[in-house]
Amino acid sequence: MRIALVAHTDAPWTPILARAFQARGHQVRVFSFAPDEIPGVERVFLGKRPYDPATQKLQFVKAVPRLAWLLRRWRTDVVMAPYLISNGLSAALAWGGPMIVTACGSDVLQQDGAIRLPPKVRRPLVQLVTRRSHSVHSVADNLTAAMVAQGVPAAKIHTFPFGIELSRFGFVAEAPADLARATDPEAPLRLVCTRKQAPVYQNHVIVDALAQLRDRGTRVDATLLGPGRLLGELRAQVTRLGLDGQVQVLGGVLHAEVVAHLAAADVYVSAASSDGTSASLLEAMAVGPLPVVTRIDANVPWVRHGDNGLLFEVGDAGDLARALQRSVDDGALRAKARRDNRARVEAQCDQRDAMDRLVAQLEAALAR
Repeated sequence: MRIALVAHTDAPWTPILARAFQARGHQVRVFSFAPDEIPGVERVFLGKRPYDPATQKLQFVKAVPRLAWLLRRWRTDVVMAPYLISNGLSAALAWGGPMIVTACGSDVLQQDGAIRLPPKVRRPLVQLVTRRSHSVHSVADNLTAAMVAQGVPAAKIHTFPFGIELSRFGFVAEAPADLARATDPEAPLRLVCTRKQAPVYQNHVIVDALAQLRDRGTRVDATLLGPGRLLGELRAQVTRLGLDGQVQVLGGVLHAEVVAHLAAADVYVSAASSDGTSASLLEAMAVGPLPVVTRIDANVPWVRHGDNGLLFEVGDAGDLARALQRSVDDGALRAKARRDNRARVEAQCDQRDAMDRLVAQLEAALAR
C-alpha cells in the first residue's frame, strides 16, 4: 500500500507509525504541518515558518487544496490521520478515498491549554471527520466514550493504545532506592516525570508537592523531563521554593536518556488533568518505577490505587504529597507494582500488535 500519513512530525507516534508501516513493506509519505524531519521517511511540509501551532489553526483548512493535489499526485492508496479536528479535518476535506483517523486526546476532549471549542463546534467537526473515515482508531476508552457521546457510531471505533516498543524499555527488577538503602538507610527515593511542560500536564503541582514533603522532613529527589513553553516558569518555581539541589528540570532529552532516567527512578509521576492512554505511563510501567498519577478517566483503567500504583486528585499538591509519602514508606507496594506492571504491559501494550491492527484497518478501508 501507498500510505499517506497526515500527521505532525513532532508528535511521538508519527515516527513510530511511519517506520512500522515501512517495516511491513508499505510505502509511506508523511504530510505534516510541523517542520521536523523523520530520518528515513519521506516528509512533505504543509505548514509555514516560523512554526507556531497555537496561532496557526486555520492552516488545516487553508492547506486543503494543496494537500488534495499532493495526495492525488503521489497516487495515494489510503490515508491515516491522527488527531481528528486538525490533521483529520484536513484529510477529510482533501481526500475522498479510503481513510482512517485516530483520536488522541485534545481532539475529542477539552484540555487545559488547548484552543477552547464549544460543543456546538467540536461535535459537528468530529462527526464530519469520522463520517468520511472508513474506521476510527481510539487510543483510550475515555476517548471512545467521548466520541460516542458526540454522535460517532460505537461500531465504527476500534479502541487500543499505540503501545510501546518493549525491547527499548528494559525491565529493572529491583528498585534503585532499595539497592541504595542496603548501604545507606537514608537514601532518598528518585522521582521522574516525562511529561511536556504544557498546561495540561500541570508539572507545577509536582514541584509544590515536593516542597511540602521537604518541609515535613522527607526528601525525594526528582528529575522532570520534557520540552515546552512553561519550561522557564517551572525552573523559576524550583528556585523560588529552594529546591535547586533536589529537583532537576532538564527539558527535552534524547529517547535513550528518557529510558535511562526511568531505569534510575523509583517513582513515576504524572499530574495531567486530562489524557488519552499515556505512552509515558506505559513506558514507566514497563521499566518499573511506581506510578503515581492523577485520578482521571484515562489513568484509572491502568492504575489501581494501592495495588499497582497510587492515584491523587487533579491539581491537589497536598494529595500528591501524601501519595509520595506512602511511596517512600511502602516498599512492598513498590515491589509488587514493579512486577505486576511489567507483566501487564507485555500482555496488553506490545507495539507490534497495535501496528498490525492498524495495518489491518488500513487494508480493510482500501478493500472497501
